[in-house]
Amino acid sequence: MSNAQLMAVVEVDNGDRIICQRDGCRHSVYKRIHIVRENGRFTVLGSECFKLLYGSYDTGAVPVYGSSAGQLLTDAERQLLAENTEHFIAMLEVQRLQLEHARALDLRARQEEQREREEAARIIRGASDTLRDEERNAQSPALENCRRQYPGLNLATPGWQGLVYLEKLRILREGRGNRFTQPRTESSLF
Repeated sequence: MSNAQLMAVVEVDNGDRIICQRDGCRHSVYKRIHIVRENGRFTVLGSECFKLLYGSYDTGAVPVYGSSAGQLLTDAERQLLAENTEHFIAMLEVQRLQLEHARALDLRARQEEQREREEAARIIRGASDTLRDEERNAQSPALENCRRQYPGLNLATPGWQGLVYLEKLRILREGRGNRFTQPRTESSLF
């Protein structure tokens, strides 16, 4: 199949057979109809005539449009193939381009979604890091405030760690973080 190109392999309903165009053949075919372009001319062939003309090429032939399994045609597509093979191939090209365009749009949409997910993850990581830093920065002032307000308590014991935690939350709510330097004057944390 040196300058011949397998354009498509199609099939039609048994009752809508197409005539093989190999010189001298004239058999009707409905399964594995091979559409070949050779020297600028389209030919519609049955699978046996295709093998006869192009030999073992059929075993690994990949058509330009569709697959080698054979796409079932609608009535309108079968009629177009029978009446004007060139227009039929043009229709297949339009379908291929539309599918290619849809795949490209889908790929762009998936890439955009991925970028958005990555940006959201980056923002969340940044916010999480900022919150962790603020909490870390509020820990020392909270501990110091509690030591001033409750001298003599061992604030590292489980029962009193809650006081430090509540003071840290208060500092964070007020947005003071590291800047908090004045001791609390209120008598209760609650």
